Amino acid sequence: MVLSLPQLDDRRWADLVEEARSLIPVYAPEWTDHNASDPGITFVELLAWITEMEIFQLDQIPERHRRAFLALAGITPRRPRPARTVLEVALRAGSGPVTFPASVEFGGRDPHGRPVRLRTLDPLHATVAQLAALRREDRDGPADLTEGLRRGTTVAPFGPDPRRGDRILLEFDAAVPPSTPVSIVATPELPQCDGPLEHHGARTHWEIATASGGWRLLSADEVTDTTRCFTRTGMVVVSARTGFSRLSCRLVRAGYDQAPMLSGFAVNAAVAEQSVPVGEVRWDLAPGAAVPAAVTRGRTVRLGVRLDAQGRITAWDTEVASAPAVLVLDRRPHQVTLEAADLGHATGAPEQTYLVSEEPAEISGLWTLEPASDQHTWRQWRIRPTLDASGPADPHALLDAATGRITFGDGERGRVPPAGARVIAVARTTAAQAGNIAAGRVTALAASPHNRALLTDASIDPNAVSRATNSLSAEGGSAAETLAAAEVRAARLSEHTLRAVTLADHERLALLTPGVRLARAVARANSHPAFPCVVAPGVVWVTVVPYLPLGRPMPGPGLLAAVRAHLHAHRILGTRVEVTGPSYQRITVRAQVRPRPGADPAVLRTQVARALDAFFDPLTGGPDGDGWPLGRDVYRSEILQVLDGVPGVAHATGLELLTDSGAHCANVCIPPNGLVGSGPHEIEAV
Repeated sequence: MVLSLPQLDDRRWADLVEEARSLIPVYAPEWTDHNASDPGITFVELLAWITEMEIFQLDQIPERHRRAFLALAGITPRRPRPARTVLEVALRAGSGPVTFPASVEFGGRDPHGRPVRLRTLDPLHATVAQLAALRREDRDGPADLTEGLRRGTTVAPFGPDPRRGDRILLEFDAAVPPSTPVSIVATPELPQCDGPLEHHGARTHWEIATASGGWRLLSADEVTDTTRCFTRTGMVVVSARTGFSRLSCRLVRAGYDQAPMLSGFAVNAAVAEQSVPVGEVRWDLAPGAAVPAAVTRGRTVRLGVRLDAQGRITAWDTEVASAPAVLVLDRRPHQVTLEAADLGHATGAPEQTYLVSEEPAEISGLWTLEPASDQHTWRQWRIRPTLDASGPADPHALLDAATGRITFGDGERGRVPPAGARVIAVARTTAAQAGNIAAGRVTALAASPHNRALLTDASIDPNAVSRATNSLSAEGGSAAETLAAAEVRAARLSEHTLRAVTLADHERLALLTPGVRLARAVARANSHPAFPCVVAPGVVWVTVVPYLPLGRPMPGPGLLAAVRAHLHAHRILGTRVEVTGPSYQRITVRAQVRPRPGADPAVLRTQVARALDAFFDPLTGGPDGDGWPLGRDVYRSEILQVLDGVPGVAHATGLELLTDSGAHCANVCIPPNGLVGSGPHEIEAV
């Protein structure tokens, strides 16, 4: 039931006019003409109209209060998010290895011809060696994955049912020199898992081919892998002590919940996002200024400066922890250029507002350089979602990320920057959803001030890059969430409790376990897996079913531990949660069927066996085709229906259901957490 908002004042325009007219004899007895034609009555009607609008506003909830109510529920409108993609480069023949530092920028154009820049999130290690082939070796034999990735289709690096010993092979068109790092980025098709970096059940080993034809295991200091066994977008950096042209990733523990699928696999690559720095600050140096040698182009230093009366730098201390850390874009004898946004000088007025960028912005640091008695001091400001809890001395500010505006406090809620203070921000701007560009739109290193400063190292040759592109379309860019959209999201979240109260809550929270992919979760109240026939008050038994292994999916110890820990953190006091996998009852169907005229008995036997396997499948079988229900018995009548539905079967002449305990002429009972495992069926076509 929705409570109606109270009306703090229910008077309308007519009521206000009549009330004012009735008070005229009290306050102005000489005013005797109360007709509508009187100019005084006209003013009364005008003021009543204004008052009615103010009464209406009195009953409304202002935006500031709506944001506060959302914050009480733990919801804040989402900030603009930059798009992300994978950038890969190719070096010119004869070039040496190149390592581009993190945040190096690449440029291109969007579909409308507007320039767009993206920055790498990690260092990009590149060599002249390119990926020539990507292959999979499993129990079904070798399979080429190269063409599938080039066509944009998803591939399974370890096959649809990964097993221990399966491997993925990378063959390069040239040898990678010894101790030379190379970057590899793998992009899974499925949404990102937010679990821990280490997979709970799967483990991989990276190996390089040796001259003798064998494989050498790479040590921990030769390889870094953040892909979580190919279940999240990450980077593999290989720096083998010996050169190689073949690289292998071997599965040594196959505890996957679901087979990993890759939509992208790139060598000499790095993950990049569409965000660029905002602004440049040019600061004059006073004659004889004591500037340390660390303040040089391409270095990030602390801005611990002293200024003279003209605002020129007289001394520079790079060890001042309270000073902002900024990138030096250029250093000249009498001037230094820094990568930051100079927002101007404070006026000392309350609620000062400054524009950082006309595009959506994200601030990583905000400072004011405030004049003191003998020197200037830095004050760092913190961006808060609201200033309701801020005091007069708290250096807090607001950021409207959608418009790129910063607002300081009014002296009661939030400190006021003093007059004359210089406002400096380190920020990045993004095109948000406009940054979701298609694959191939990035074409080269960007000719930006950031790159010119960052690529000053003599070991980095930008001209060595012959090709640069985004192998995948950029995704994930979105505009700032509106307040109305945040309220809708809060209403949806309110329908889902964060506590495991009901059985449905236990099932939903089990499926939402971070880093885990489950096909099904079923909870039973007052039941314990060790005593299934005894009522166990206060115990909730949760049975979880992953996607693997195919045919008989069963969770491993790591998966069970992850789900158990997640449910334990959300259970209510006094409840004990037990998490197990399903138990399987193997069912073998012994049946005699009569073929229709013209049907091949051998083919018919195979078709009947396949139909029975599909019906008993734990994930896609069952009466409704959405998986065999846990604890559901196997009925002879349904088996006869499956046999009758096979093309070429006239009718069944005999049927027995065999389990590990023997043959059954009646239905087969399944335990509460049981599923059906299809056995080798015995079909006769006579």
